[in-house]
Amino acid sequence: ATITGSQFGQSQQYAIDVQNSQVRLQGNQLRGIDNNSGVRLRGQTRALVEGNLILGATKAAIEVSEQQGAVLLAGNRIGDSRGNGIQLRDLAPTATAPLVIDDNLLASSQGSAVDASEVGAVALLDNRIGNTAEYAISLRNATPLAGPLLLSGNRLGRVGKALVRVEGMRDVVLGGNSFDGKPLLQNLLIGDLLPLQGQLLEATVRQGETVRVRQQ
Repeated sequence: ATITGSQFGQSQQYAIDVQNSQVRLQGNQLRGIDNNSGVRLRGQTRALVEGNLILGATKAAIEVSEQQGAVLLAGNRIGDSRGNGIQLRDLAPTATAPLVIDDNLLASSQGSAVDASEVGAVALLDNRIGNTAEYAISLRNATPLAGPLLLSGNRLGRVGKALVRVEGMRDVVLGGNSFDGKPLLQNLLIGDLLPLQGQLLEATVRQGETVRVRQQ
């Protein structure tokens, strides 16, 4: 299925709900989703979600849940979410079916800009995230998963809590990110990365290096 250049307004549940499908969503406008998420992807789904404007979702602008298949979320503008900007739940990406979040603008979420739980691997590249009530990026796995979590080239700032929270990811790669926080008032990195916060910021921000953190 291909949906391009369309406008969705004042949806009651989801503007676009995709299950067990291949879909390309490009250049659409989604405004005002009253009860759920703007876009939901689940099941055996392969999806390209690119260049969309998603404003005013109650749950999340984009929700990916219990899904298996390659997903690229690229160049979307997301704002005014009453929940999270992008919400990821129970995903196990593979090398042949990766999950990539690239070059998106996420602002003004009442939750976290990117909120992930029980996610095996994800790459966040060159995103701009700010003006968010909770975390810029939050990933929590109850049981540690192999990863990797790749954070590269992101610009993160103006959040209510920490910029990045990571719990339960054995392989984390950081490099080229810009952190605009309040060092004396808030931690920039928390969770499993908190004990290494100073070393990681020194290496990745001041020295411009890319660092891999592996945990047993």
